[in-house]
Amino acid sequence: AAGMHNTSTNTGKVIALTAGYYLAIGFAYFGGGAGNADTLIFQVNAADAYPLANHYENSQIKTEQITAVLNLAANDAVTLVATQNSGRDLSVGGTTRNKANSLQLIKLA
Repeated sequence: AAGMHNTSTNTGKVIALTAGYYLAIGFAYFGGGAGNADTLIFQVNAADAYPLANHYENSQIKTEQITAVLNLAANDAVTLVATQNSGRDLSVGGTTRNKANSLQLIKLA
């Protein structure tokens, strides 16, 4: 049976297998940078839907979190997008578990 996430065909998104309400949880690790605003956005079917986490920080390394209850149709695709606007390259994500980006969907009803 197909799962909600396939690491060979849809590595960047999670698919709702059935319609209903889902708790969406996203984490992203941001490297530090002077004067950068970090934003996390949930996208549903590639459209910006839930820009719930937007923080201005001053040269801090941090992990941001975003949560939302989403009313999804069967086969809706949910993606977590992480952006920053420092004007220079900064790390987003990391190679260790405590610095990894993640997206989770939990079916509520």
